[in-house]
Amino acid sequence: MCTSIFTKTEDGKHFLARTMDFSFPLEGNPIFLPKNFDIKNFIKVTIFNFKY
Repeated sequence: MCTSIFTKTEDGKHFLARTMDFSFPLEGNPIFLPKNFDIKNFIKVTIFNFKY
């Protein structure tokens, strides 16, 4: 089961994090996407905007 952590920083910004609880190693790497960051999907030629 995954857990959400949501908190507000001292300067009024919001911070959201999630845990990844699995019974086997995923060897994953966290990524950080800044607000209003665009990612282009080259397969479907779609642009995703991370609003928050």
